[in-house]
Amino acid sequence: MLCQSRAASADPAGPGVATAEAAEAGGTKERSEFKPVAGLLVYPYSTDEAFGAGFQAGLRRDFLALMFRESFLRSTQYADDGALLRLKSRTSFDVSLEAQASFSRFKGYLGVGGSLRRDTWERTVLEGNRFVATRESEVVARPIAVLGLIGSAVEANVLVTLQEHPELRLGLGFVIGR
Repeated sequence: MLCQSRAASADPAGPGVATAEAAEAGGTKERSEFKPVAGLLVYPYSTDEAFGAGFQAGLRRDFLALMFRESFLRSTQYADDGALLRLKSRTSFDVSLEAQASFSRFKGYLGVGGSLRRDTWERTVLEGNRFVATRESEVVARPIAVLGLIGSAVEANVLVTLQEHPELRLGLGFVIGR
């Protein structure tokens, strides 16, 4: 009889395994874990007239996310007299710590971080009867702020580069894990 009463009162999930009933009763606390985040973005608009695409990856835990974004942007500009063609290519690597909150079916997030970007300018000038091209590059680090909205797997965000003349970049894309 003693053996039967022990078997009847034993935890059906086995020793050391928390059940939902035990968690509700305060027996064990469920730990949150880091979850991977990944996505693709396109940048159809920025204040410096560049457009392009990029990808993002990161880790999320509860309401915080550490995000890494890499983007590739290009723009073409002509001088006022039309004699000069300027092609700008930008590669940027952004890191941000973001806090997110749920609103109905959407999640909003706000974050701050830094950006390391490489700008390359290619200028072409017509001198006489031939084209002359020059190329310059610059690598700069800048602080950034990012604000976004996620609905199921679709994301829209605005990234602002904080500098003397702030640059704004609109991103649209898909994300999983947020």
